[in-house]
Order: sequence, then C-alpha cells, then structure tokens
Amino acid sequence: MSDYGSDGMPKVVVLGGPAHTVFYNAKAPDITQEGIRNGISAAIAAGSPATAFSAPDLRSVRQLKLYPNPARYSAVLDLEISRGTDLSVVIVNSAGETVREVFGGRLEPGIHAISFNTGSLQAGLFFVVVSDKSSERRLRLLVER
Repeated sequence: MSDYGSDGMPKVVVLGGPAHTVFYNAKAPDITQEGIRNGISAAIAAGSPATAFSAPDLRSVRQLKLYPNPARYSAVLDLEISRGTDLSVVIVNSAGETVREVFGGRLEPGIHAISFNTGSLQAGLFFVVVSDKSSERRLRLLVER
C-alpha cells in the first residue's frame, strides 16, 4: 500500500473490472486530466463500470446545468454557448454504452435549453455527454422511479 502515498498526499487511481485492474495511477504533481480521462476510457472499454467525470470544458460552452437531478420522467440541459458550434448530446450508461441520442446539430451563441424524456430509462446512474469535435463534458444523471 505504500504506493498509494501518505496522509495529505494527492493521489488519483482509476480501478475497474472484476480483477480491480489499475488503469491510472499518479501522485501529485504528475496527475493530469488527460491521464485520468484515458484511464477512465480504458476502464469503460474493458467493460468496467468505472465512474466518469467531467472532462476539460468544451471551448464553446460557458455553462452547463442539468435538472432536475435526480429525474423521474424528463430532464433539461441548459447550455450557454459563446460561439456557434456543432454539438452532440447523448445519454450513456455506466458501462459507457450510448442508450439515447438527445441532440445533434449546430447551436448558435446564446442560452439554450434541451429537454429530453427519461421515462423509458430504467432507474439508475447515467451520464449526459455533451461533445464537439475536439472535447466532451460528462454530467451525472440519476434516474429514479
């Protein structure tokens, strides 16, 4: 366990799969968002139910808000766009599989609200993934019944 540092030492480890495989292991100051993102992607690709996090901000998106959360039958994603961009919004399960496409198209600068139905989703944890051609952002969505 000495590899996991001591009290007060920042450490990030991404584990996944039934064998608890280590997909990322870094101590400060070597921790990078890219390394964490790659570790989580590798864990998901390996069939692990790893928990995802918000990747670096989309350059054209100033603000994202998802509500209500938890959701029962519908949810709304508010976005503030700083410049026109093509965006994709999908819902993925904890294994990283796309379960629904919510939006795909161009949004011009301004504030936008994208409403979507969650009534057909099973209760559980999902992620709303907002992406453009170069980056993405993941927001946790809990669906309750």
